[in-house]
Formats: sequence, C-alpha cells, structure tokens
Amino acid sequence: MTIQMSADNRGSRWFWENKHDYLNAKELWQHWMDTAGRGSNLIINVPPSIYGGVPPKYAAEAAKLGQALRASFATPVVAVTNVSLSCSNSSSSGSDGEASSVNLTLPNATQQPWNAFVTREDLGNSGQLIWSYTIERLDDATGEWVALSSVHGGSVGNRIVDVASAAEVAATTTVRFRCTDGDPDRPAMLSSFGAYLVTPP
Repeated sequence: MTIQMSADNRGSRWFWENKHDYLNAKELWQHWMDTAGRGSNLIINVPPSIYGGVPPKYAAEAAKLGQALRASFATPVVAVTNVSLSCSNSSSSGSDGEASSVNLTLPNATQQPWNAFVTREDLGNSGQLIWSYTIERLDDATGEWVALSSVHGGSVGNRIVDVASAAEVAATTTVRFRCTDGDPDRPAMLSSFGAYLVTPP
C-alpha cells in the first residue's frame, strides 16, 4: 500500500499556497510511524512555491524528519537476522500449542537505551507469510512470558515498528517475537528483528 500526503496539506490542497499551514517535523514523524512504520510506502509532497524553490520552512521540517529517521533506525541496539519461523496457528503447531519464536536478549536500558522493536520479513525470498504475532517479555520473577501491551500484532511484511512503554523497557531484559498465525504450509523468514532507540524530532 502506498499513502500520499502533502506537507502543505491539511485539507485538499496538493500545491503550495501562500500562508497556508504546513506540517512540522513532529507531525510528519507521526504520519511516517502510522504508515511506513506499519509496512506501507509513504510519499510526502513538499511543494515548491511560485518562485520555483521549496520554501525554507518546509525544507527545514523535512530535514528534521530525515535526521530523526536516520538517528532512530540506521543501527539497531541489538538484532537477530535471517530467522526461519514455523508460523502455524495453535491448532496445527507443535505439541505445546505455540508457534515458533525467536528470542532477543536486551542490554540494560539505563546503560544502552532502547525503546522500540523493528520486525521485517524477507519478502524477496519468502513473501509475506506472517498474519499475526506478539512480542513478549520474560518476567524474571515468575519465569512467565508476558505480552507487551503496545504491540501492533497484525501482519508484518516489509516493516513493523512497535514502540514499548517506559515501564515495559524498565522491566525487560529478554523478549521473544512469536508468530501466532501464518501460512501453515510454508515457514516465514524474518530478515531482521531488533531493538532500537527511537528518537522523534
């Protein structure tokens, strides 16, 4: 899916208009998280003025968005790559009734901060085979796996960004990505599952 929007557009206008309101970097960031962060493509129109150049205020906000995206997603804090998962639902999975999972051991958040997870399927080689998932943290006191409350949980595809709450970050040292439903006949391939420090503009 491809979503189109304009930095100069809070209504129906696609082209530049003098004194028209425009989206700042924080608002553009939220649009990115709601679209590209959920597996869609996002096209942002930054229109030139009647003088032929992009207005400096538009360019400045777009640059802030780009800087925040690079700072947040260029390098994971920790990640696993190229993981094959058996993505059958509970009725057709293993004897324990759970779909296959992959664990991620996280650094101490006070020493190496993180606050989000990025999951990507290998679409080029395997296709989009994960239909639903959960990310769970290991409760060190009880040994139980507890689902993170802020997880999207739908299909994965190109990319899904899940931002954890501050309380979940503080309480988490080990997480697992678990596919809860998917193609029962073919294994899904995660190209990557990692923890990141997301820093909005």
